[in-house]
Amino acid sequence: MEYNNNIPDPRVSLNYEVRGTLFKAFLEQAITTPDSTALVSCQGECSYGELELISRQIANCLAEKGVGKSNRVVILSDRNPALVYAMLGVLRSGAAFNIADSAYPTARILLSIKLIQPALIIICGDVPLPSELNQMPDSPEGVKILRVPAASVEAVEAFSQFGTDTLGEVDPAQTAYITFTSGSTGQPKGIVTPHAPLPHFIDWHVTKHGLTRQDHFSMLSGLSHDPLLRDIFTPLSIGARLCIPRQSVIFDPTDLVEWLEQYQVSICHLTPALG
Repeated sequence: MEYNNNIPDPRVSLNYEVRGTLFKAFLEQAITTPDSTALVSCQGECSYGELELISRQIANCLAEKGVGKSNRVVILSDRNPALVYAMLGVLRSGAAFNIADSAYPTARILLSIKLIQPALIIICGDVPLPSELNQMPDSPEGVKILRVPAASVEAVEAFSQFGTDTLGEVDPAQTAYITFTSGSTGQPKGIVTPHAPLPHFIDWHVTKHGLTRQDHFSMLSGLSHDPLLRDIFTPLSIGARLCIPRQSVIFDPTDLVEWLEQYQVSICHLTPALG
């Protein structure tokens, strides 16, 4: 059988090398080119330096709330920059995240929360809080709820008191994120993944396809599915730009084409249906 040269060959032995945490390469880019644009959306632009600051502030906020290594955080979000702030913040705190797409039925969101048993729930941008979550006490014994603004300026201001860098080291073997199967054969099953595998994939992905910091990436993957991590962490690992569309843009082919042209997107990861 012949294999496509653009995809990994499962017959080849891998020289696997742990390259650090999922956010290590991003931090290196933030130090090297802090003024470069990291995120672009209808909320405006966010530089690498701003994104580093916001994620550090969120991580310190989580630490103050007692969230860190061995804890899990559910991120409830639609397609907006606050999702990226939250993901990086959770990872830098040492905790692991699960993304709950706010477009999902409330019952599915609540099931995810029940299965994850998070120490904290992050609500991103203007996503409404499901009424059922209002019954959860914001106390040391219950689930804490934290809202993260989508606009970078507002996010910096919201967490300004947490800017001091008191973060500990994160082991690449620690759990980074949890995704769920579709549940088509019963109850969805959680897939627990540490930091180390995705940086290994990103290194191959960048080298194999000649990706550079001049590329503009799109964030089109489903929010609760692991391809989203490729959409986000590939550009942030190489100093490129991540373009985030409104959710409505994805469902209108004309709007999507106009958006791709407007933001000069050069890299898209598409499902066959979307393509």
